[in-house]
Amino acid sequence: MQLGETADAAALIGRAEAALVQGDFVSAAATYDAALAVLRAHDEPAAVRALVGRGWASHGQNDDHAALKSHEAALATQRRIAPDATAAICTIRRGIGAALLALGRLEEGKEQYQQVLALQRDLLDETDPQMAETLSILGETTARQQHYAEARHYQEAALGILRIVCPPDAPEIATALTNLGVSLFRLGSQPEAERCLREALAIDPNLLLAAENLIHVLYQQGRTEEAHVLAAEKYRRQSFVVQPIPARPSGTLLVLWSLDGNIPKHHLLARLPLVTVDWHIEYSSDAHERQLPPYDLVFNLIGDADEGAAALACAAAFEERCAVRLLNEPRKVERTRRHMIPDLLGGIDDLVIPRVAQLPAAALRSPARQELLTGAGLGLPLLLRSAGKHGGETLERVTTEQELAEHCSSLPANDTVYATAYHEYRSPDGFYRKYRAIFVGGTLFPYHLAISPHRVVHYFSAEMETHPWKLDEELAYLANASAVLGERATAALNAIGRRMGLDYCGVDFSLLPDGRVLLFEANATMLVHPEDEYGVLGRKNPYVARILGAFDDLIWRNLPAARRWPLASAAQPMLA
Repeated sequence: MQLGETADAAALIGRAEAALVQGDFVSAAATYDAALAVLRAHDEPAAVRALVGRGWASHGQNDDHAALKSHEAALATQRRIAPDATAAICTIRRGIGAALLALGRLEEGKEQYQQVLALQRDLLDETDPQMAETLSILGETTARQQHYAEARHYQEAALGILRIVCPPDAPEIATALTNLGVSLFRLGSQPEAERCLREALAIDPNLLLAAENLIHVLYQQGRTEEAHVLAAEKYRRQSFVVQPIPARPSGTLLVLWSLDGNIPKHHLLARLPLVTVDWHIEYSSDAHERQLPPYDLVFNLIGDADEGAAALACAAAFEERCAVRLLNEPRKVERTRRHMIPDLLGGIDDLVIPRVAQLPAAALRSPARQELLTGAGLGLPLLLRSAGKHGGETLERVTTEQELAEHCSSLPANDTVYATAYHEYRSPDGFYRKYRAIFVGGTLFPYHLAISPHRVVHYFSAEMETHPWKLDEELAYLANASAVLGERATAALNAIGRRMGLDYCGVDFSLLPDGRVLLFEANATMLVHPEDEYGVLGRKNPYVARILGAFDDLIWRNLPAARRWPLASAAQPMLA
């Protein structure tokens, strides 16, 4: 390379770096490309510098496939010219890790950042803020993987550094406390979570993430009055939050929220190139509604008709004046309370719906409980659960009057309880099977199958991962549900989807030995999420991707025509 060319390349890299700092990613990318065109000899340090910068410019444009390619090319070049240059390797691996995380390849991204951390420990003082940043990223990544104990380890280490290098009221400390508080909440360490979240709010009272999780902590501890007071304080001041805006948004989605009972949204919405506005409508005022940014589409995330009753009523009123398409109509969600399901879905061929009654806990605590149950057409054995609880939380099966009396005596007096007739559903092989299917835009998608020796079936306790035959059976269901269930059951499930009439909802059920469907629940709160792609359950991800892709298509179809993005991007969802 001639001296003049070297000077030109250096000048171009300098201009590109200035554009990168200013957030002008398009100009930065073009200028880096010009520098790389001059740098024909790609074994020079300047080429590494340009490739790294080009990677970050691509990252800023949300083109993380290109970012990953640039960073990997930089690493290959660096290894050729100076494999022992620890600082350069550390910087490049950080770029690779960021691209991998943005692409949803969490385990690979985490491995890169773990290598960055190991290199930083050789290069930096143990209290360097760069180490706190790396530890925070590792904490966030492991939390996204739902590995909350590991996340806690990283988050506590990051917080320890920040407490040394930052003032006590620094925003970075408030953020770190919030992230740690969320992990502690997920781990069930409620008192510790509360301390972290309250300290975060003492630093920044406007941290809605801290406030939201503190509200959930209070709920978990049964301190519902405190939770409602805190919610009113926070959300009546500001009832909506505009989430971080993607580089090239295709529209704006208004999301209706409740304090509890929401559809888990992360995996449904995180991939979409939309501006997302989260609106706690229950606490909104007319002034708040007028201040909402213009939106193209509304998604009602309030999925539990018991926990979200007040918010659903507000959402139903809003629907009357909403000028754009509103997905998951609130009035249709209101019909999915457990005791309303027999009326909503009654008469569907080959569908068995056990009798269910909604009863006040105070009445069940009294000695007259047996007469109450008899009047509702219920006898033993019986399933009891608190209204608004899912996933087996608070669920108890009682078979004798003594068990009934003991359980009812422990119920909070102000609770509302669903009492459901127990219907035996053991398969001929002695196991119990619980299937889940998701409806997106009225189309049925199988999601999972849990097989357990116990009557009360949960996927997390069914030991699916340790029994290959169970996973093989689940995969057969995911690959061809109608072949596994049979025509009668498939027809019954499709009829359920039509009756519910929701844009997104799900159903938990079992297949009885005679081929009929036994319904457990049907509502909108069903969780869909990809599995660890390197784990045993990673084989399920192509079927999860079908559901997420169908949801992408649902959003795409309902956006105004001028806002729609290319269909190919929706048909190939990232497993974020």
